[in-house]
Amino acid sequence: MTRRDNAADSVMVRRKAQRDKDQAALSQADLAYLLKLPEFRRFAHRLMFIHGMLMKTPFNPSGSVMTLQVGMQEMARKVWAEIEEVDPESIPQMMTEYAQNMKAQTETLEALADAESNSWSV
Repeated sequence: MTRRDNAADSVMVRRKAQRDKDQAALSQADLAYLLKLPEFRRFAHRLMFIHGMLMKTPFNPSGSVMTLQVGMQEMARKVWAEIEEVDPESIPQMMTEYAQNMKAQTETLEALADAESNSWSV
């Protein structure tokens, strides 16, 4: 509620509740649209799993570093929860796409390494 809102005024309370509901619906619609884009799924995966350290331990001998890492994980969990609320299939899809991309990159690098080693054996 803003300063001009009055908790004693039932009309204002209902309007505020409706605005909050409308904002939540808009946020979910935005996320549902974005999850259809492979580029966004890659970004969200990086955000949660790489930068958010979601599947890693936050332990660090330095308490301040560990506190930072716990906070990063908390944000990643919030993103995960929002995604699961909108589309529960997106998280497994992101993981599968990431694994496929990593496999393709590895194969490409191996092929380049083989081509380079063959060029030196002439």
